[in-house]
Amino acid sequence: MAKSELIRRYIVFMLGITIGALGVTLTTRATLGINSVACASYVVSVYFPITMGTFTIMFNGLMLILQFFMLSKGARRFQFINILMQVPALFVFGLLLDFFMFLTRSFHPEEMGYIACFITFILGSAIISINIVMQVCGGVAKLPCDAFVMVLSQKINKKLGNVKLCYDLSLVAFAAAISLACSDFAEIIGIREGTVLGALLVGPMVQFFRPYFAFCDRWIAKVHRQTEGETIMTPSDLAAPSIEADLPRTAPSLAAQANTKSHVEKATVGNAAVGQAAAEKDSVSSAAVAPDSATTTTTPPPVTTTTTTDATTTTTTTDTIAITTTTSTTTEPMTTASQAERR
Repeated sequence: MAKSELIRRYIVFMLGITIGALGVTLTTRATLGINSVACASYVVSVYFPITMGTFTIMFNGLMLILQFFMLSKGARRFQFINILMQVPALFVFGLLLDFFMFLTRSFHPEEMGYIACFITFILGSAIISINIVMQVCGGVAKLPCDAFVMVLSQKINKKLGNVKLCYDLSLVAFAAAISLACSDFAEIIGIREGTVLGALLVGPMVQFFRPYFAFCDRWIAKVHRQTEGETIMTPSDLAAPSIEADLPRTAPSLAAQANTKSHVEKATVGNAAVGQAAAEKDSVSSAAVAPDSATTTTTPPPVTTTTTTDATTTTTTTDTIAITTTTSTTTEPMTTASQAERR
């Protein structure tokens, strides 16, 4: 993979992580239920003097360690770079989460009613879906919590969707247990209808937004094609081609047109000559056998010949050209020798 292509992939990946942190922040501020992945972080940040982003970094670090030990020795060598790149990703995501929570500290949609909370939640879920799409477009690394689910599904040989569902449910159960334990079984915070609704909406939203982010794939693929030596034409190049590029093509184009015209003219003249010769031959033969005072019409295919006492009209049709020839003939009187022979 070329260096420029790798840089673009990481740019898309980091933008996706940034958008994802903003989406988690909005779903948290909506107070309708936290996303299953961030649910435990929110509950811990409520009952303990620790920020949501800090616990997210600690939790993703734990998932990274578990992921490393689940891999075989050969897989560790093969995926060492991917595992290593998850370290800055988890720190960036946790710090951005704290940053957006700080920026939105005065944003309370619950004061504006349930509709405002619901709109905020839907907007946050859509942003989380866009984050997933951009991480897929980047294709270089994943957050440790997502990578752990993939490694676990391969380890136990189960479908990724089923493993992901069980993983999310276990995180929600862990958050509920912490909430009950810290409140003396009085309340469960962070888990509401939004937690279930988010789990149902994110998947379809990812499929909906994926075609609209094909420009990320084209942006990355453009560098890939340039490194392989292909020429990328921009709209300006197509609209205004250079004069230098057109000059070498002018002379061959004119020569080709002249040769084509010459061949056409030769073929036309040749066909005309053949047709005229055939017509003259048919005219002479028809005049020689015509009687003195009779009208004969002869139609041999594909030449049509009409012979009279004063004139013979012959029409000859070929495949490429039609020629009409009119020949006047005169029947000479029979000589004395011929009359004697007849007697």
